[in-house]
Formats: sequence, structure tokens, C-alpha cells
Amino acid sequence: MEYYIGIDGGGTKTRCILTDENLNIIKSSEGKASNPLITGFDIAASRIISLIKNVSGSKKISLCVIGTAGVGRKNNSDLLLKSIRKSARIKNIPIPLIKILTDIEITFEGAFSGNTGAILIAGTGSILFAKDEKNNFLRVGGFGRLTGDEGSGYSIGRKALSSISKSFDGRKKSTALSKVFSSKYKVNESNQLISLIHSPKFNIAEIAKLVLTLADKGNSECIQILNEEIEELILHIRALTRRIKSEKINLCLQGSLLSKSNYYSRKLKAQIKKNFPEIKIIKAKYPPEIGAVFIAKKFSS
Repeated sequence: MEYYIGIDGGGTKTRCILTDENLNIIKSSEGKASNPLITGFDIAASRIISLIKNVSGSKKISLCVIGTAGVGRKNNSDLLLKSIRKSARIKNIPIPLIKILTDIEITFEGAFSGNTGAILIAGTGSILFAKDEKNNFLRVGGFGRLTGDEGSGYSIGRKALSSISKSFDGRKKSTALSKVFSSKYKVNESNQLISLIHSPKFNIAEIAKLVLTLADKGNSECIQILNEEIEELILHIRALTRRIKSEKINLCLQGSLLSKSNYYSRKLKAQIKKNFPEIKIIKAKYPPEIGAVFIAKKFSS
């Protein structure tokens, strides 16, 4: 019996599964973020090693496929693999053969089982990825938090923080958002806010959850933030439709911001339906970690 491990390493959490050759899930485990550009390569490696240990047990693993953001460039994927091997030696944990891919590759494989389609991901970061009928892969966005990631949790959180900071020092009146933020993070003045934002453990993308919650309650400030970010995602889709020029495009919405029903996901779907009659929004066939296992089995065949 052959066994495979599939890992979806995100900017917020990491999912790991062990399956047999018939793709039956034997064990699953979940851990903290393992995007190496956010956590650092050593921390990401340590977390991945722990998850592999949790699910593998005494099973002999044929191949472990890891999909995570930040490894699109070969030097980064090589560095993560090197860090994983180093961490395994330090912890004296045996590891299987490992192949590192981008989160896009495993997400696409899971969603469409290798067929044509498009995936819009909005979680900690954002990107639109598609495969046309000629098997050409097309990408829109995904430039990272410093120069892009519009429509992502990071971008939403950054806009929210801008508003909150203005409330803290009197450039605008206190708002529901600044009050909820202050209560959650126990921060009441500017110096505390600055210290919090620049602390290593602070995750700006997490603030998007506050924005989503308040928007669902009808808060106009948070609705405005989300509407602006929705327009950015619509720009992604418009750029893609100009390049594909197809009569029909199956689009899958992925990522923590779009996978659940909230103001953001509902409004985006409505805007897509209004502006792009050629697009059909569909559900992913399988989650990214299953996509990673599909790829593992293909490589092992």
C-alpha cells in the first residue's frame, strides 16, 4: 500500500493530511501559518515537520507534496526544503521524500482536477490564476503585500489600521471599528498601537475578521473598506477575461475571505454576476491539501 502526505501551507494556518493510494484520508492535522515569507523559513520548516510527524506515524510515505505561498521562485523553494531537512535533523525526525510547489498549483489541482478554469484566492494574500483550453497558465496579481495583494486580508487590515490610527490620535472621531479593535487588542493610545503593529507576532490580516463582522452588522465604514477591495478583485477578473476571451469561464473562489458567506463574498459574487455573464462561479471539487495528494500520486506513478 502506498501512502501520501498533502500539505496546504497558508499565511494563517496549515492543513496536512495522510492518505492511502486510493485517496482515503487516514489522518489529518492542522497547525499555524507556514508561509515562509511571513513566518520566516526556519519557523515554517519547524511547523511543517511537526505536522508530518503528527500524521505519518509508522507509515512509510511515498511522497509528501507541500504547497505554500512564497515559493514561486526556485531559490525560495530550495531554501524552504533545506530548512525542512535541517529542522528534521535537529529534531531527529525522519522525513519522506518532499516536493515543494506553490499554493496555487495544489489549489488548482484540487479545484478542477487538472481541467481548465480559474481560481480567485483572497486570504492573507490574493491572486487570480487560470488555465485555458491550450493548457496555458495565466496569472493576475499576486505581487505580494508590499506592492499588491489587493482584495486580501492584509490589504483590508492595512486600510482598517489606517482608519484606526487616525481615530487614536484625533484625526477623526472614534468609530465602531476603532472601539472593537481597542477592546480586542487592549490598546488605547497611539504608542501602544505602534508597539503592537511592529511586534513580531502581530498579523495585520487578522484585522480583516473584525471588518467582516462589522460589515455584516451594517457598519458603513467597514462596508466602504470592503467595497473598495471588491473593486480591486473585479479589476483582476476583468484583466483575465481580456486575456482568455472565452465564451465560458468556470471560476472558483478560494481563501478565508471568500470560502464562507459574509458581506464580502456575497457582494463580490453579485458584482461578478452583474459584470461578467461569461463567468460561472463553481465550488471546488476538493480542498488544496487533497490537490497536493493528487499531485503526489501523479509524481509517484
